[in-house]
Amino acid sequence: HVDAALQWVLGLSPQDALRKAGCLAEGFWLRDLLENFWRPT
Repeated sequence: HVDAALQWVLGLSPQDALRKAGCLAEGFWLRDLLENFWRPT
């Protein structure tokens, strides 16, 4: 089961990974860092 979960996570697109991690939520606490520091994905 662990291998299947790992493959699923590694297969996520950058946008999907951000969505699953909650980084795209309106109230995300590190939004300023993502918008001003990280390159868009």
